Amino acid sequence: MVVILALDILQVSKGLIRMNDVWDKIGTFFGRMLALTMAICAWLLIIVFTLKLIWFILFRILV
Repeated sequence: MVVILALDILQVSKGLIRMNDVWDKIGTFFGRMLALTMAICAWLLIIVFTLKLIWFILFRILV
């Protein structure tokens, strides 16, 4: 993705495409990265909470 953005910047400098297209691609890239990061963090929180809950349930039963 970074290579594509670099090639787009080169095309802008040559006047082949408009600058708005590059900013749109950069915004889309960072937007998707932010969404992916949020999804990964949400899943990690769900997994950690579930494991902690299972741990406390088992600890109460065994003790």
